[in-house]
Amino acid sequence: MRAPLADFRLEKWYFDCVSSDGAVFIGYAARLKWGPVRLSYGATITKSKDGRLSQRQSPSCGRLSGGRESITWCNDGLKASGEWTGGEPIARTIVVDEPSGRIEWQCLSANAAVDVRTDGRAMTGTGYVEKLSMTIPPWKLPFTELRWGRFISDDRNDYLVWIDLRGRTQRNWIWVNSGEALAGTVDGDGVRTDGAELVFESSQPVRAENIARTLLGRLEFLKRLLPESLWAVREDKRVSSCSLRTEGSESRGSSINEVVRWRRAGA
Repeated sequence: MRAPLADFRLEKWYFDCVSSDGAVFIGYAARLKWGPVRLSYGATITKSKDGRLSQRQSPSCGRLSGGRESITWCNDGLKASGEWTGGEPIARTIVVDEPSGRIEWQCLSANAAVDVRTDGRAMTGTGYVEKLSMTIPPWKLPFTELRWGRFISDDRNDYLVWIDLRGRTQRNWIWVNSGEALAGTVDGDGVRTDGAELVFESSQPVRAENIARTLLGRLEFLKRLLPESLWAVREDKRVSSCSLRTEGSESRGSSINEVVRWRRAGA
C-alpha cells in the first residue's frame, strides 16, 4: 500500500560540465521522502570525447555544500567530485502549483567554471547547477512532455536556460543573460525569443533511453515502488554545439538539452 500523496517530497540536484574537447559530465543527487520511505540516490553520466558512455548509480546522494561563490558535490560511491565556481543564479520559479502538489525550480549557477574528477580522471569546462523540489509525484504531473536545456558560451559571458511544458499544462520560461523570464518557442532546431535566437548547429546523443532502466541501473528494484505508468518515461538527452544571436552580437558555445516524454496509464 502506497503512502498518501501529501507525504511525497523529492529534492533533486543536477550538475553538468562540458569540456572544450566535447566530453560531458552529468551528476544527479536526490533525496526522497514518501510516507515512511526515505531514500537517497546519486548517479553520474560521462561521455568521453570519443563518444564512450558510462553510467553509475549509488544509494547515496553524496555531500553537497556551497553558496554564492562556489558549489561542491562529492559522492564517494560514484568516485566523483566537482566544484562549480562563479556563474549567475536564477531565482526560484514555481513551475507547477496545483492541489496535488507543486514543483519549485531554481538555477544555482547558469554559467559556472567547473573542475570535476570522476573515476580518477580530471575534467575542466563550463557547467551548470540546478535544484528541483517536488511535492507532486511524477505520475501526477499535469504535462506529458518536457523540453529543457541550458547554453553556455565558451567565454562564459552568455547563457540561456529554458523550460518548456506540454500537455494539459502548457507553459515555458526562457532566461537570456538575466534572471527575468521571457516567453518564446522551443523545438528541435533551437530556442527563440524576442531579441535572442539559439541555434543547435550539431548535436551528439548523450542518452536516449527509458529513464527507470538507465538511471536506476542495478538499483532497478526500486521501480517497484512506482506506478507502472512511470516505468516508460523516455528521455532524449543531447549535447550540441550552438550559436546564440542577441541584438546584433553572436557567441558560440555548447548546450545540454533534452526532451522527456511520459506515458500515461492506458497509453
